[in-house]
Amino acid sequence: MIQILIAFIFSFSVWSLDVGLEFSVPEIKQGSIVSAQIKLDATSAQEMPLQELKLKTFAETIYVYDVGTPIRKEGRPYFEADAKIIFVKVPESNQLTFTEEGVSYKVFWNEVKVVPTEVEKAFLYGAFSVPTRFQPFKWILILIGVGVISGIGFRIFRLVSFKNQKKKKLQDVKKKLLSPSSYDDVVQVWMNRQIYLLTFPAIDDAFRKFEQKLFKVQFKPSQTEHEKAHVVDSYNEFLASIKGPLDGI
Repeated sequence: MIQILIAFIFSFSVWSLDVGLEFSVPEIKQGSIVSAQIKLDATSAQEMPLQELKLKTFAETIYVYDVGTPIRKEGRPYFEADAKIIFVKVPESNQLTFTEEGVSYKVFWNEVKVVPTEVEKAFLYGAFSVPTRFQPFKWILILIGVGVISGIGFRIFRLVSFKNQKKKKLQDVKKKLLSPSSYDDVVQVWMNRQIYLLTFPAIDDAFRKFEQKLFKVQFKPSQTEHEKAHVVDSYNEFLASIKGPLDGI
């Protein structure tokens, strides 16, 4: 099979350009991308390098989607390269002969079966959609955009999480400040007063006023039940006076 292709390649004329294609599969579906070896002899390669065949259409039948780096192996009089080919139409034979822009082309390939794709009768070559080539710059921009959005989203998540944690801490301190129901509970709040005053600086004045009432009882050798009840009542008055600063927490 390769010998047949080489024989074709050696049959070049001065006014024609012969392009050989070699497929490694026995069957190709119309419209699908298939790998092939594309070949040009050295003389033809000077007139039209292999890379110039990229994105070229032969007789509205074969579309050259991509051409790799051409090489010329030792002992061979032609250049060859890996290529991606699309059969736009089902050919009548394994050869196309046509003239374009003053150049006579002959495109030939090994025996393969091209299976037609079922399409509407309105399908024409002009409406054929060639697959979009890979666009690295476009994907880089997309990846950068995704990265930026992810970074912003992560920062927002951390900020919301921090605010939620801070709010929960304030609510826990507030709950402890509002919970005393006995004299001993009130004294315990006073012992931890720095926590409450640092957390809620706005209650400082009201707490100092309550503290003066507490001191009248707290440092006595002993306290009567009436005095303890009076301290609890004073603490409740203190809580009522700071209701505004604690609203919304």
